[in-house]
Amino acid sequence: MMQPQNSEAMQKVVMAGMKLMYSKQVFPMFADALEKDPSPMGIAKQTAGLMKILMDKSQRQIPKNVMIPAAVALLFEMAGFMVQAGMPKPSDEDMQGALKALVQMMVQVFGGQQPGAPGAPPAQPTGAQPPQAVQPGMIGA
Repeated sequence: MMQPQNSEAMQKVVMAGMKLMYSKQVFPMFADALEKDPSPMGIAKQTAGLMKILMDKSQRQIPKNVMIPAAVALLFEMAGFMVQAGMPKPSDEDMQGALKALVQMMVQVFGGQQPGAPGAPPAQPTGAQPPQAVQPGMIGA
């Protein structure tokens, strides 16, 4: 169970992620990136990239034990985002694949352990690339 201060931190991260994702400046960039790659890996990459932006904006102050739960919450928000952007809703299978890829990316990029693996060394994803979310001001975005 998550400690109260971590629960509050997670809520703040999720709210900041949603605010960024739905902002007038960023919405079209995420929508374009997801339209180009609506695969589970594409959804996971955009969510992990959003987490990277949030971590950078917070000057790396987001607690590590909040990163994966917040990323998972934002992953499911990303599915709703896709519908609002006029794309088909990802299937349950797609979301399961995206969830698995996202957790692997989060462990690779931010460190920490996968949920359900206490004491185990972090798993190295096979073939996963670091997140490359569209960021405001990127050329060609």
